[in-house]
Amino acid sequence: MKRTKKTKLKANYKVVSLNGALEPQVARLKRALAKGLVALGDRTRDNFYEVRLEDGCFYIHVYDLKNVVYLVAASQVGRVTEFAKQGCATCNFQITAEAIS
Repeated sequence: MKRTKKTKLKANYKVVSLNGALEPQVARLKRALAKGLVALGDRTRDNFYEVRLEDGCFYIHVYDLKNVVYLVAASQVGRVTEFAKQGCATCNFQITAEAIS
């Protein structure tokens, strides 16, 4: 089993939502990335991370070669999106292959 690794992310990434319903979260994530944040690495997927903010969480994929962050899922405190289900690390994400495709 891989260990969850903390990674500091601070860059001017282009942020792209993989789900139109998450589009309103893009600006918020972009601002947080510009300020700098700590992300927890996914134990099963390289370059996938959970990001915890005061009022919610993001599940992202970082594609450094293109300087892009893909927003895969998001949840707000007390509210869970269709892709975020309880059962995984800090933000309780349980992402399936179907959710990402």
